[in-house]
Amino acid sequence: MKGVVINPEKDGKSFDRGSVGEKSLRKIKWLIDEELVHSEQFVGGLATFPPGMAAPPHTHPDAEEINIVLEGEGTFVTPEGAKPVKIGEWQFIPKGVEHSHRNTGKEPLTIVWVYSPPTKSVPKN
Repeated sequence: MKGVVINPEKDGKSFDRGSVGEKSLRKIKWLIDEELVHSEQFVGGLATFPPGMAAPPHTHPDAEEINIVLEGEGTFVTPEGAKPVKIGEWQFIPKGVEHSHRNTGKEPLTIVWVYSPPTKSVPKN
């Protein structure tokens, strides 16, 4: 094994998830997993939400999650309520905690997401 430099502009797999009609459209960039970089303990990538879009509430029963806001602003929603998030802030989500993100700004909201261990509860397309 060796260390890997990942360029999100060139590497990984991109796809859209959700729809405009459901206000859930976001671009997913899958960058780290067993197939792409031979990771055994992590999966991760980027999620970019256009203004007004949100991920539906969901859980990952088999993995913890870390998110880091790279650009934009929005809200992070859990059963405890909605909290504003901005560039540079991190979120930690324990296994099984329902959560979602919503872009409340006028620019795209991009977050880094990382799960450990690799989870079967996140579709790869």
